[in-house]
Amino acid sequence: FYSYRDPNLEETYQKYNLAAKYAIDGKFKEQDLVDAKIVAFQKIDKAKDPADEGLEFFLRDYKTEQLDYVRKQILGTTKNDIMESAQKYLASQKTSKVVCSKNELSTEEKLRAEGWKIIDIDMLVH
Repeated sequence: FYSYRDPNLEETYQKYNLAAKYAIDGKFKEQDLVDAKIVAFQKIDKAKDPADEGLEFFLRDYKTEQLDYVRKQILGTTKNDIMESAQKYLASQKTSKVVCSKNELSTEEKLRAEGWKIIDIDMLVH
């Protein structure tokens, strides 16, 4: 999960945790999975300029057979597959929360109060 320019970090992370639990517990319908597959196919198979498509195949070393394999994997994904993946990747205690923010004292104080560890990137760069 990620968020961009989010003024409500803790609320967002609570929602992420609820979404993970929702997937782990399988509280989604079969139609939700079908809809997700349709969105995935729309992204994979969207119309592209032939030059862009050729460049993508060249840069990423894609083969038509590989994309066909990915399509078959998506098509064959089951509710149980989603639940197992969510358990494996979203329930892990090895998750991290990272915030990149401008250096404002009010932001830093708020994050510290919420239990965040602040690392000044300027110190890492120099």
